[in-house]
Amino acid sequence: MFKLQKIVGGRINVGEPEIQVAGAEITHGQALKLSGGKLVGCTGAEAPTYIAHGAGKDGDNVAVYAVSEGMVFEVPCSADLAALKPGDKVTIGADGLTVTATTEGGVATIICTNNAEQAGDIIVVKF
Repeated sequence: MFKLQKIVGGRINVGEPEIQVAGAEITHGQALKLSGGKLVGCTGAEAPTYIAHGAGKDGDNVAVYAVSEGMVFEVPCSADLAALKPGDKVTIGADGLTVTATTEGGVATIICTNNAEQAGDIIVVKF
């Protein structure tokens, strides 16, 4: 789950909420984009434009906030990131809730690895 840690230069660390229509099942904290005017999950080398602030199924109105420059997120790894370092860019996991150890086509820049050694460990990224 992408959890907003802070907004660099922001007065408060809360994303600006808005409502969008889900085009698939959405999970709280999922990386999302609009496709055909509806929210769908981001995976791989797709940079998210939204993060889910709520959950819903296809056709539901879902609370989201737009991803903007300066947002910093905590997110679990879906693989061992021991070989990676701050500044490396990784892809988004197939679930849209994690990041992978794949750097080819990476969209999430690692800010801090938090000494992540195994899948499930939390790191800090930005888009």
